[in-house]
Amino acid sequence: MFILGILFGTVCAGMAQTAQIEKGTGMVSLDIPFAIRSYRFSNGNESSNSIEAKVRPVFSGGYFVARNFMVGAGFGFTQEWSRTKYSSGVGKHRPAALMNPTVVLRYYHMFTPKVGIYGQFTAEGDIWKRKESSLMGARFIVSPHMVFFPKPDWGINVGFGELGYGYSLSKYAANTSQRHDLIMDASLSVGFSYFIRKKK
Repeated sequence: MFILGILFGTVCAGMAQTAQIEKGTGMVSLDIPFAIRSYRFSNGNESSNSIEAKVRPVFSGGYFVARNFMVGAGFGFTQEWSRTKYSSGVGKHRPAALMNPTVVLRYYHMFTPKVGIYGQFTAEGDIWKRKESSLMGARFIVSPHMVFFPKPDWGINVGFGELGYGYSLSKYAANTSQRHDLIMDASLSVGFSYFIRKKK
């Protein structure tokens, strides 16, 4: 899905830009990425099939420091669910939600005043802490999006796929473990943005 989004964005980027988002514009946005993935594991006589679902709402605000280029920050949380079928039965898991402070960069390319695309880079933190255990991590993600303006200052955001890198450090009692991940999520993201434009 991410590759299709990139191909679509590349084709669209060759079209003429007929509208601009001017420097000095502010923006607030609520975006909700949702991803599902499945995988199979086999080890000797034991095998399993797993399905994981993840939702990650993020509320952010930003400022256009140059024409069509926004820098912002936000905060959200990540909630995951998983269901694993073993040869001996079925297991379900729902870990505690992670808090996610976020830095957001967006570059917009507008085809008309009502339709455009943007590429987004996000740097997200993962924070979770309990009495004897904790998890801290970071993700760096790029993703393609489309934006539609049903009204001049209101945008509807739709994203397709995420590509990036993730790192996490978890501790439980005296045990510590690290994890490195290549992120290739076939995710769908929907959201809304409100643009606070400079008065002319």
